[in-house]
Amino acid sequence: MKWSALYVGLVLVLLFSFAPTPIANAIDTSGVTTIGEDEALKIYKAEVRKTLAQAALTAIQEAEEQLNPPPQPEPKPEPKPEPEPKKVAYLTFDDGPNSYTAQILDELKKENVQATFFLLGPQIERYEETAKRIVADGHSPGLHGMTHVAKKVYASTRSLLDEVEDCNTILERVTGVRSKLFRAPYGSKPWMPDDYRDATAGAGYRLWDWNVDSYDSRAAEVPAEQIVAQVKQQVQGKERAVILLHDKKTTVEALPQILADLKAQGFVLKRVESDTKPLNFWNDER
Repeated sequence: MKWSALYVGLVLVLLFSFAPTPIANAIDTSGVTTIGEDEALKIYKAEVRKTLAQAALTAIQEAEEQLNPPPQPEPKPEPKPEPEPKKVAYLTFDDGPNSYTAQILDELKKENVQATFFLLGPQIERYEETAKRIVADGHSPGLHGMTHVAKKVYASTRSLLDEVEDCNTILERVTGVRSKLFRAPYGSKPWMPDDYRDATAGAGYRLWDWNVDSYDSRAAEVPAEQIVAQVKQQVQGKERAVILLHDKKTTVEALPQILADLKAQGFVLKRVESDTKPLNFWNDER
């Protein structure tokens, strides 16, 4: 297209630009201008040539602009992504939602912290508004199955997948979102050998355990100060801490001090994303 416009322009110039210009008029002795038919025709042809020549020059100029566009300003460099923090802590809460979850959400919101909640299907149905708030507040929902009964969950790979899929179906119905994050009830070891992990990974789920246990589930009510002490001690020397907590009364009481201690030790608190490299007892990064 660019070359054809240039070619047409050159041809038009050659045809019309260099034609001799005829005499435009004749003046008699009385000073009155007279134009005969032949002269009028010559003038008409001259004007046509002039118009065509101008059109040809315009076409050439447009073609040259297309072939040699003016230089464009260089694009601004994209901002560099912020470097990953050296110390990251992931707060993870199991077995909810329940009557204590809203208080946990209140404290997290107050401190502008996002966390991850591994939810049980029946509890999602029982506390639908709380499950919706978990998502609305920007936390990551994860899957913890349906029954939390080892003999039922781990009876076979099929029973395991049914527990996870049923939980995900309920999560989606209540909150409108699905999750790829899965935490095995009682932890993945020894319950999740190769074939079980192959089954969940093949279904698109990522397996999460922990490397800091708050011990808040070791008794019906573990004193808040013991929970705080366990977390503070176990995060020492870690650059990546995945902290196991539960939606419990004394955990709610311990949470403000846990958050303060983690920040004081230089941890950035983040939620688990679907593409976050998982941490589990098998070192299975799928």
